[in-house]
Amino acid sequence: MIQYNYPTTIFYGEDSIESLPNAILKDEVYKILIVTDQGIVDAGIADKMVSVCTKNGLKVGIFSDIHTNPLEEDVLKARQFFIEGGYEALIGLGGGSAMDVAKTIKFIAVHEL
Repeated sequence: MIQYNYPTTIFYGEDSIESLPNAILKDEVYKILIVTDQGIVDAGIADKMVSVCTKNGLKVGIFSDIHTNPLEEDVLKARQFFIEGGYEALIGLGGGSAMDVAKTIKFIAVHEL
């Protein structure tokens, strides 16, 4: 597994899904939102992430209503989902679109719009 921190922590490679819950739990975070796209959901990768996380005691939700090139409405819907769900942290699962939306939610969820 390879890990980058710049400033967002990125895990990728073999066993990265299995390594993620311990990294989350060390920060005393227990309720996370996975931000991904429908392709990742259809491939079963999101379900695998949910399974690994819940097995390790995390509560997990999924937001996958993201366009290939994210729109402002995608981010605003995801922000609302994050706030209403009482999530404490985000996982951007997949490619650039999911990661861009997750990083934007991280910023705007704590600011008035």
